[in-house]
Amino acid sequence: MNLSQRLLWTLGAAALLGLPSGAIAGPVAFTITGAQFVPGSGYGVDGDENAGNLLDVRFSNSQFNPQSFAFSAPGQSFTFFFGSVDLEEPEAFGGILAGETDALGINAKLTLTAPVGLTQTITATGTASVGSVGDSLVDYVIDWSPVSVAFGNGGLFEINLADMVFSGNGPQFQTATIRLLQSPDDGTPPTNIPEPASIALVGMGLSCVAMSRRRRAKG
Repeated sequence: MNLSQRLLWTLGAAALLGLPSGAIAGPVAFTITGAQFVPGSGYGVDGDENAGNLLDVRFSNSQFNPQSFAFSAPGQSFTFFFGSVDLEEPEAFGGILAGETDALGINAKLTLTAPVGLTQTITATGTASVGSVGDSLVDYVIDWSPVSVAFGNGGLFEINLADMVFSGNGPQFQTATIRLLQSPDDGTPPTNIPEPASIALVGMGLSCVAMSRRRRAKG
């Protein structure tokens, strides 16, 4: 192998080696088939509001529709209708009583079939303020805690329900948001992709070989 051939081989090998590049995973598809509220024991309708110990809040998932969507990159999110929450505490006997402010925790269950099959529970703290529900003050608050779910090979997403604040009776829509925190590795081994600088080296090598051949022809 003469000098020009060795030069071409060396430059070509350097260009083909390039830098490793991991495989890019495809879109992450989500399918949600069910949603359910599970209120704590402090909710209900009292038979006698004068000595009530149940807060009248009504939870419904009757209008939930199954959801399908996909994310192509971490940081993307999707928000959908989860259900409704309706504060209906009577104003009689002073509105919310002290005995109606305990055991107000709530669980929300979300059933997924993709990208992982599970029913995930999200929890909330419910807080009620003693006093009238007819004034402009805050009467009832729901504070949800987000949950992170691992899936696949290194994938991670977050489920979070929107916090709610009630000043007076009436229904509100409950929404849920899923955010992709990290895409999973699809398991494909890294590939070597030539970079532009490496490709330029091949061109330089070919030029050197051509010049060498012209010199030999003139000689």
